[in-house]
Amino acid sequence: MPATRINELDELVRSTSRSKPSIALVILLLATLLKRSANMAYNAELGLSSVAWTIIARLGADGPMTQTELAERYLIDKGQLSRTAVELTAKGLLLREKRDWRTIELRISAKGRKVFSMITRIRNSRHRALVAGITESELRTLYKALDKLKSNAGALLNQLSTEQSGE
Repeated sequence: MPATRINELDELVRSTSRSKPSIALVILLLATLLKRSANMAYNAELGLSSVAWTIIARLGADGPMTQTELAERYLIDKGQLSRTAVELTAKGLLLREKRDWRTIELRISAKGRKVFSMITRIRNSRHRALVAGITESELRTLYKALDKLKSNAGALLNQLSTEQSGE
């Protein structure tokens, strides 16, 4: 994303409220920037799509799980996940095992483990660049605040879900 476009988005966030920018918009902008740059990095270095590197990264970190668990836990479209899992299996990066007629367990292969190691190296490098200039104390404070925001966002979602379901 060109710098001018980033500046335009940043101005949009700030213009929504002159006294304080919306924290939700700031986080959405940051998430978009991080996701796009991650996609570019993993594609350039490993030739992996967003869904492909996410599958390998999550299975490498969390261990085997079913396609349904992976889709729900990491908000991946089930159809896209299924297609990408088939592609990764054909490349020898993933193992797919049917548990029963409709449940497929996914795990990374030995070759996939090597790719996971490269993903981890890239992720760690990106992390160091992202937090450059931020002190350990500031990071601890940020993590605490983000945990509270996640909790509050979850509560808002639960409240809306309850209200919409009529309970």
